[in-house]
Amino acid sequence: MAAPLSKAESSYLSTGLLLSERADGRSLLDYRPITLATGVVPSANGSARARVGDTDVLVAVKLDAVRLDDVVDGDDERQEGKAQFVCSVECSPSALPHLPTDTLPDLSSDLTTLLSYYLSLPSLLPLRQLLIVPRRRAWQLSVDALLLSYGGNVTDVLFAAVRAALWDLRVPKTRNFVYDTPDAADSALGPGLGGFRIERAGVLDHARGLRRPEAADFELEDGSDEGVPLEGRELLPVCITLNLLTPIFYLDALPAEEACTPCRVILFVRPSGALCGLHRVGDSEIMPAELKQVLHEAVKHGQELAKALNDRLRDPKIASLGSNLGAFS
Repeated sequence: MAAPLSKAESSYLSTGLLLSERADGRSLLDYRPITLATGVVPSANGSARARVGDTDVLVAVKLDAVRLDDVVDGDDERQEGKAQFVCSVECSPSALPHLPTDTLPDLSSDLTTLLSYYLSLPSLLPLRQLLIVPRRRAWQLSVDALLLSYGGNVTDVLFAAVRAALWDLRVPKTRNFVYDTPDAADSALGPGLGGFRIERAGVLDHARGLRRPEAADFELEDGSDEGVPLEGRELLPVCITLNLLTPIFYLDALPAEEACTPCRVILFVRPSGALCGLHRVGDSEIMPAELKQVLHEAVKHGQELAKALNDRLRDPKIASLGSNLGAFS
């Protein structure tokens, strides 16, 4: 993704990193300030913008009601699993002017695949909350991200923005109703009880000793413009990218540093410290002892980052998250 370096430039930067010296004066495990803003796209159900250095990412989340026609009756697990998501990541040509235009679709595809992997992590999304009408309808999440500018460490910034957008997401409140045709029992109970009836129809069915019909469709509740937050949003994983230049590793790479680093490990860590995903980029091999240390550091810094993000996202006036991971307490 970064512009290619000459051998002299690559050697100079690599030597500096091996000596724990970086061009901007940070230590190997320091982050640049992270700035977040939520609610930046009024037409979306949830949105956020994250910036680290010159890397700027905008994310919007929309909810669409989709049909679950192919769900087997009585299969609750499959029924809940039908709450789906679609996602895409686009890279603005102005964000990466040094790359040929025909390579941008490949980069967008790689980031979209990584985002899809993140959204499909086990128990990430509360599917029960996204179910509207059992076996019939559910909310589908459409997550769209746009890379506005690039200054290194795109993955961490992308997923910070995605996490903040999911935090900002509001799920509309709905109520189900059933369609029913007038019959003799309705006539006996009185006029005006046929047609479609909302929820209260179950009381009449119980009084007649009939099985309550399943909901056929839904409508938004009055005054549900705000909706409800996503359940468990504070438990969403964070992304930590460790750049490996044996025998050292470092966080939050600058573009030139990325160009001279042969391998990166992208890890997804929950606030509890549980490691729930790992993705390697590059051809360099990782020794078992090195991987063990990498995982330990990723969990440690992932917990610190998650706590800092949660603390700031709870603040209605979201501002800079600090100068490094150590300040995220």
